[in-house]
Amino acid sequence: KMDLPAAQEAWPAVQAAMERYGLPAIAISAVTHENVPQLLYRVQEMLDALPPAFAEPEEELPEITPDEDERIFHVEQIDDGEWLVEGVAIERAARMTNWDYYEAAMRFQRILKAMGIADALRDAGIAEGDTVQIAEVELIWGYDNAFDE
Repeated sequence: KMDLPAAQEAWPAVQAAMERYGLPAIAISAVTHENVPQLLYRVQEMLDALPPAFAEPEEELPEITPDEDERIFHVEQIDDGEWLVEGVAIERAARMTNWDYYEAAMRFQRILKAMGIADALRDAGIAEGDTVQIAEVELIWGYDNAFDE
């Protein structure tokens, strides 16, 4: 605001007060651009004098790698009419299912559908009556009207 007379009159007092605190002061005018280049130069000097914002670590940081997505699966036809499904989550679900109960088998069928495994098997060409191996579990592929398939 050095283009205003009141600012010009007050400048010596402001400059003296700033210097008492060890702070640099540059009078500028945004309207006339007076001393703007000098201000920018001074700011750059001050920034250059600062320590790096991200200093090198004193000790080596450990490398962190994300865990594999357990939902990833692989479908493979291992023989005519025989399929293998591999994947951490689906194999765990197969092992944990109590196959003695119809509701448990239906739940497993919903898991196959929700994970996209049923669609992947269909896309790969599975046929009704084919055998599907998941972990230690062997299933016979069929279509169930409960799922509109």
